[in-house]
Amino acid sequence: MNVVKGYLHTMKAVKGRDLRAFHDRHMQLYSKARSSGDHGPVTRAYYALMAGVIEGTCGACWHFCPPRAGESREAAIRSMHQLICRLLEFGPGRHVLEIGCGIGGTMRSMALYTGGRVAGVTIGHEEIRRAHELIGQAGLEAQCIAVEGDCQHLPFPDAAFDGAYAIYALKYLARIDRVLSEAFRVLRPGAPLVVYDIHRTERFNPSDTEHVRLMKALEHATGMPPLLTAAALADAARQIGFDCETRMDISQEYPWYHDFVVNPINAWLVTSPGIRRLVGLLEAVRFLPAGFRRFNDTFLAGTVAALIAMGRLGILTGSSVMVLRKPLVH
Repeated sequence: MNVVKGYLHTMKAVKGRDLRAFHDRHMQLYSKARSSGDHGPVTRAYYALMAGVIEGTCGACWHFCPPRAGESREAAIRSMHQLICRLLEFGPGRHVLEIGCGIGGTMRSMALYTGGRVAGVTIGHEEIRRAHELIGQAGLEAQCIAVEGDCQHLPFPDAAFDGAYAIYALKYLARIDRVLSEAFRVLRPGAPLVVYDIHRTERFNPSDTEHVRLMKALEHATGMPPLLTAAALADAARQIGFDCETRMDISQEYPWYHDFVVNPINAWLVTSPGIRRLVGLLEAVRFLPAGFRRFNDTFLAGTVAALIAMGRLGILTGSSVMVLRKPLVH
């Protein structure tokens, strides 16, 4: 992940956008979400702009995949998708659901790998528009479909799918029971739900002010509710009726945040006070758009710096895998 190229793409992606208004609206919607428990509006508004920014900096798949020794980021992503396919028992003739499909990078990869069919649902209108475009470019209309909708109210009939998966999607839901109930409803008896997500770890100390500051910075920037531990998610799934078959973390040789620190210059660029001052100067002389420094502090460098710091402290993991299964008899 090249931070310099990321900044250059971001400048292109936000051209003509009112970054001050975006920041202020995000803060307002996030405050309402914390009060109401409904993070849908802030998530939708966040990705209306950030979907294009993230695609340009991270590619079509926005999740972290810890590589094995000598493995590229692209190869690590393929390996993780293949693992999920195996856990889903996914192959030709089978139909699975992606909860929170974004622009459809994973569903296209998995459809090509298995020959099966994938239906994806996401709340973001801009994500759906881009997903349709990319599915068409790949010639995968017969295998992939992306639907705009709320995963807490899935627009699919009962027992419609042979499996389901959610990658970095459940973290946006304060009422995790609602989406788990919906996933349970649309799965056929005996079908698996595979979750790959970011979780707070047991090392997080709510009495440690630095732990709390970093966690709030991430939740605040991305519009997320307080992050769950993997154990809390498993408990919530059991309450719905799922069997929890597997819990594991796939980080081995390298940590889940490896992409950010494999090149030391990248980590320095997002944490250096000097770079922050330079961004402010470039904004002042109008080389960067108005509001870019605050946008960078919150949504770009600030978010990356928080992820790196929490990863190094061990209070956050981005490589947690869980396999849940709907029983044959319920």
